[in-house]
Amino acid sequence: VMHKQESFRLRAALLLLAALLLACREKPRFAYDFEEKAILVELSWQCRTLYRLSSFHPTVGANSLEVTFYPTPKGDGESYPGLLFSGFDPNWTKSRRLIFDAFNPEENDIRLSLRIDDRKDPDYSGRFNAEILLHPGDNHIAIPFSELVSSGTKQPLNFASILKVALFLANPEESHVIFFDGLRLD
Repeated sequence: VMHKQESFRLRAALLLLAALLLACREKPRFAYDFEEKAILVELSWQCRTLYRLSSFHPTVGANSLEVTFYPTPKGDGESYPGLLFSGFDPNWTKSRRLIFDAFNPEENDIRLSLRIDDRKDPDYSGRFNAEILLHPGDNHIAIPFSELVSSGTKQPLNFASILKVALFLANPEESHVIFFDGLRLD
């Protein structure tokens, strides 16, 4: 009887150790240069969005991420086609800014939305939300952390716990293409 109890305890301890080791794995830093196809698997696909690596308009390395945002069919309600980044190291406390490059190949400005969550499923007022006007051509975006506050309470985000970053278009009436590169912290 004692042997079975010791065996059970040993197995339980090994399972606990394995779970702790898996939980403590280091997550990758928030940095995307879109040089490797493996990044395409890491992105969370959103409806009405297609993306691929492209050799057009890179600012870091040889590739950018070409994203096509499609409109919502009439009568289908609201849609937010875009990119969702998650699974990165949530601790941003050693950084000061969120930076990325976006190339707008169109003749008119495009309104890009940025959402940042510092906790699971916050409502609109409890997360960072912003519109970024992308002018035709190259756009270098650098957002100081001092500007990253919740939309409702204007409280600073918890930079030790950033869970998701989304780049999207809100209810586009027509298709748009944007090339992204050098998405990172500084």
